[in-house]
Amino acid sequence: MKKFIFVSVILFLTLPCYADEINLEFFNSFNDCYLPKYVDMAIKENHSIKEITAKVQEYRHEVQSSFGKELPILTMNASYLGFSVPKLDNFSLSQNSFILPFIFAYEPDLLLKNRDKTKSVKKEYEAVKAEEKSAKLSLLGEVSAAYINILQYDELIKIQENIIKNQSEQLEKIKLKYQYGIATLDEVRSSNQELVEDENTFKNLSAQRQTVLNDFAILIGLSSDRTNEIERGNLKNFEYTKTIPEDVQSDVIFKRPDIKEIEYKMEKAQIDTKIAKKEFFPSFGITGAWIFNTISHKNFFNWDNSIVSLMVGATQDLFRGGVKLANLRIKKDKYNALFEKYTQKGLVAVKEVNTSLCIINADTDVDKNLDNKMNLEKEKLSNSERKLKYGTISNLELLQEIEKSDRLQQTKIKAKAKRLIDYTTLYKACGGDL
Repeated sequence: MKKFIFVSVILFLTLPCYADEINLEFFNSFNDCYLPKYVDMAIKENHSIKEITAKVQEYRHEVQSSFGKELPILTMNASYLGFSVPKLDNFSLSQNSFILPFIFAYEPDLLLKNRDKTKSVKKEYEAVKAEEKSAKLSLLGEVSAAYINILQYDELIKIQENIIKNQSEQLEKIKLKYQYGIATLDEVRSSNQELVEDENTFKNLSAQRQTVLNDFAILIGLSSDRTNEIERGNLKNFEYTKTIPEDVQSDVIFKRPDIKEIEYKMEKAQIDTKIAKKEFFPSFGITGAWIFNTISHKNFFNWDNSIVSLMVGATQDLFRGGVKLANLRIKKDKYNALFEKYTQKGLVAVKEVNTSLCIINADTDVDKNLDNKMNLEKEKLSNSERKLKYGTISNLELLQEIEKSDRLQQTKIKAKAKRLIDYTTLYKACGGDL
């Protein structure tokens, strides 16, 4: 009994315990106090993650169940026995008896087939754990991208309000010029059309922000009617404070959870193939019974008043219509299919990392060029303000320069948001190891 307890404890301790190995430090590197909080909320409250976490625990218990099948079985079946027998001289039996059999059954694992079955279930458990981590990485990528988009829409809407205000002022000045005959009716209509288009743009941006807010609330486990509770920073201060690597080592790529998931499934398929081969050999069994009874007039728990049996045997299938051979071929084919899937997934993983790095480099260059263009635009706007002061340009021309600067700033915001989202894409492509 002590040996049994010891083995059970050892197995439990050697089970792969669930551990959150995801690199959450990445989300602390954006100079924003809200994103890490929402990342933590998503992991704890997202119902899709809770579902797969329950699945992980299910497979963990499957491992324990499989190990239990390797151990001996001891059963007890208390029964009442009523029968009638002839009465003989000096020999009498009770016609109303009670029997208490203890039955012991054990299949010696001489070929380690049952041990392999437990290993197979354990590999499946590890594969589900990898699947859970992959789902978490996907979720965190969606959460961070949605949060950045919310910050982006906040800035775009704020600037769009300034553009609408600017357009309204321009329209009033063009109308005034039209009254004095120095502007045409077409100019008034054109300015009015631009104002309507900018108002429509404002409405579209507001609707898009609300849509992203609704999606974001669901991701972090909130109802979509609680979007007003979502606090956030601003895109101006939101920036990755660490260095994005210029290249990524291959060992990082092949640590991705989706890659590890297929590896575990391949290992399981190999074990299943071994099990299928061992099915061709005989299976051995030991069955013992110790039955206490009250049939004779003696003490109940008495060796002389009990029935004891022990049976050891081997079972071998002679004909099963090719089932075992077909099963072996199925397991081999499954392994071959997983191998091809693993090879393809590895190529795709390398491609995703290289593509992410390429896009980051391109978007970083675009962002820097827009910085230079913004600096030039600021100088141009400052020069226009001086010209207005000296009366060499009109107030309407200054408003047009301000509008141009605002629209360029919107382009800059979009470029920065795209670059930051690229970082989260690379994070996911590297399996969180960034």
